[in-house]
Amino acid sequence: MNASGVAVAVLLGLAVVVDALAVTGLLAMRTTLQRLHFVGPATVVAPLLAGIAVAIATHATASQGGKGLLIALVLLLFSGVLSHETGRAAVSRER
Repeated sequence: MNASGVAVAVLLGLAVVVDALAVTGLLAMRTTLQRLHFVGPATVVAPLLAGIAVAIATHATASQGGKGLLIALVLLLFSGVLSHETGRAAVSRER
């Protein structure tokens, strides 16, 4: 296995660890607003790590590498908006 293969394996392993920790925190919290805090790393950090791994695996010149990074960027940009609106809906539902 070459250096890029090791880097891809490490990045994907870190993405899995981030998701596993986020799910553990999600299950441990009681309220919706507390759970929203644990969704953040799973929707921002893990996709970025996976997108970088795809870019490395495809040598960042193929269309797959660009698409992987584009998907990660879209998730990065819109996950905050989605979490904010979910929080607002939860608060308005409680009132």
